[in-house]
Amino acid sequence: MKLTYLRALIVITIHILIIAAYEGSRPSAFLWILPLPLIAFYTQGARAGVLYSFFLFITINLIKVYDLIFISKNNFLTPSYIESITIFIIIIVLTLNFQLILQKKEKQIKNQLYFDELTGLPKRKQLVQDIKQYFNKTLILINIDGFGRINSLIGIEGGDYVLEQTSIRLLKFSAQYSDTKLYKLSSDEFALFLPGLKSPGSIRKLVDQINAIIKEEIIIDNSSIIITASMGISSTLEKILTTCDIALKMAKRQKKPYVIYNHTLNIPQLHKQNLVQLYKLQKAIENENIVPFFQPIYDNTTNTVYKYECLIRLKEDGQIISPAEFLELSKGAKIYPVLTRIMVSKSFEYFSSSDFLFSINLSLDDILDSVTTEHIYSELEKYNIGKQVTFEFLESERIEQFPEVLEFIDRIRSHDCSVAIDDFGSGYSNFDLLLKIQFDYIKLDGSIIRNISHDWKARVLIETLVDYAAKLGAKTIAEYVRDKVTFDMVNQLGIDYSQGYYIGKPEEQILKNCTLALWPV
Repeated sequence: MKLTYLRALIVITIHILIIAAYEGSRPSAFLWILPLPLIAFYTQGARAGVLYSFFLFITINLIKVYDLIFISKNNFLTPSYIESITIFIIIIVLTLNFQLILQKKEKQIKNQLYFDELTGLPKRKQLVQDIKQYFNKTLILINIDGFGRINSLIGIEGGDYVLEQTSIRLLKFSAQYSDTKLYKLSSDEFALFLPGLKSPGSIRKLVDQINAIIKEEIIIDNSSIIITASMGISSTLEKILTTCDIALKMAKRQKKPYVIYNHTLNIPQLHKQNLVQLYKLQKAIENENIVPFFQPIYDNTTNTVYKYECLIRLKEDGQIISPAEFLELSKGAKIYPVLTRIMVSKSFEYFSSSDFLFSINLSLDDILDSVTTEHIYSELEKYNIGKQVTFEFLESERIEQFPEVLEFIDRIRSHDCSVAIDDFGSGYSNFDLLLKIQFDYIKLDGSIIRNISHDWKARVLIETLVDYAAKLGAKTIAEYVRDKVTFDMVNQLGIDYSQGYYIGKPEEQILKNCTLALWPV
């Protein structure tokens, strides 16, 4: 653009030279030199252009005055002279205006490149520049968990409001430290940059403070929402953004609040392992080696197996692979919905020829996936065994905030299916959830069950939950019943059903005789 403008000025100058050559008698002929300030404007900037223009303007007028007084004695204000001066002033004004518009556009482009429009925080480009200024530094990446779900729940405007409130809180926090700066990176990610190395103790203190700030309720339209975040931290001397991102990915993979990068995080090796595991998973799907295993749920009153929970497993060369080794990978590779549909089909088929009750786990992602829900509806109609089926939902996923979940529950209840809340007590422990959704079963998380023999607070909590569930008309199931002491305590506390290795491990086939008091460990 500059080159085009410069060429235009040169053409104008040549044109004026031609006029000067053929109309040399005109007093304005020498004014061909006046376009030169325009070139100065665009090549040297507005300040240099203005100074040069006024210097040239004054010089030319002094020459003109000298010519009129001492040489030609002509009238000073000739029409041609007024015409030339007018054109010159117009060009100067237009050029200045053009320069101001250009500077404004350049500033806008720079702001777009370096500052986030929503929060006003500096962006990644600015962070990269700031990182280069320090030898020792610490970086914390903060990623909001499940932000896509938040957008689905409260809309894009609501999601933007959550980001704004989060940025305001983090900005106030960073302002407490004079050397700390906050940045906005991707749609749901922030960065805290701290010049200098920080000790592990001070980092943990910072992380705890950040977690406390983020988990504060955000009020939207007289309702509240609580968010969580995962963090990656790095103090490496080189490639700090890369290593920090690696730590963040590891925190999300391991479902930890934060991970501090160290050299033992061999990411190339991890990527290689992921490719191998992904290939095994794809081949298992292709060869129908994704299978359900069945763990008994024991009725503490009748001393019989009441029903079975269907748990996913992968078969490989005669070995059984735990979901811990492939489930998270399946989510990252977008294969997870396929696994759910396989589990639904194979579990339905297995129990269709019997009267046994069984349960299947569903995540929020499953319910928000229309292909998966339509598959479930289709299988319910195909096998007509809704009375035998219980669908279990994780308590920690805040499912009551999603209208799709309520719609799904209404639909499966029309097929006489039951509904359970899984791992209750492990996440938000939101009793309001039990009021919004009428669950048939409440599964008490193993984290509180395992402690009941020696922790009186755990027993008090369980007694409260059992009483609360009974008043709501829901049955309780104790998970993680691993020994006789726990089993006896579960019975004393009035829990309806027991599940765990003391009752029975997950097996590929169920035992037809289900009247034994206890199953072998």
